[in-house]
Amino acid sequence: MDTITNHLSVMDPLEPNDAMLARLNNEFNNEQTATGADVNFYVHESLEDGLMNQGMDYDAAHATALDLDNMSNFGLYHPDVINEYTEHFNSSCRNFWGLSQ
Repeated sequence: MDTITNHLSVMDPLEPNDAMLARLNNEFNNEQTATGADVNFYVHESLEDGLMNQGMDYDAAHATALDLDNMSNFGLYHPDVINEYTEHFNSSCRNFWGLSQ
């Protein structure tokens, strides 16, 4: 968790990222198994951090991390976070999770 917390701390603050970190911290603190979007977010941010530490800029690291994990941008945030911060997510993201518009 320290890796992705530190990684995200150098980015512009974004409420959905903070919400995802809170979800992961809650799961880990309660010894729960992270699944779905929580795992997607954790793996993506970990990969992205490693790539940026190797000298990649954010945009390249983000795209490469998505490719490496065969992930879509739409799958990185939990539906509860999408519903809470609707202004940050488009209809394609909502459709990915089968959420109402």
